[in-house]
Amino acid sequence: DNARRFANPGEQALAEICALPGLRGKAVLHVLDGLVGGYAGGPGFKTRYSWPCGRLFLSADPVAVDTLALELIEAKRREVQVEEIGARAAHIGAAARLGLGVNDRKAIRLVELP
Repeated sequence: DNARRFANPGEQALAEICALPGLRGKAVLHVLDGLVGGYAGGPGFKTRYSWPCGRLFLSADPVAVDTLALELIEAKRREVQVEEIGARAAHIGAAARLGLGVNDRKAIRLVELP
């Protein structure tokens, strides 16, 4: 569990690691398990700050996956009146700037299956 090393606001290390020549483009499918979502109390999972999100995300674009997940988390945080994540998700913008994917919601094509 190395998540704590990448949790600082403005942290770009995760994006920079993924952009290394030996890793860039090696992963062809990114899967995000959003069946149960955690919206607060992190970085570890806390049952009392979770909800049955009921989503699985699959994409060739890891930045798009994180962008969509952040959108859901922010909506849940607004619903329960918890401050939005904001700069703590700086890795998404950093990854987009490094050309690892798209973080522009208007440019992400989302296909929802029943």
